[in-house]
Amino acid sequence: MVCAKHGHVLRKELTYLERKGERDPVAVERAIIDQF
Repeated sequence: MVCAKHGHVLRKELTYLERKGERDPVAVERAIIDQF
């Protein structure tokens, strides 16, 4: 989940994206948004 106030990404989503091998910040942001 993303903290709407500060835009922080919780560890779970970061780990999920790292497992997918996603490193591009924009793609990471889109992937997180797509989860909701």
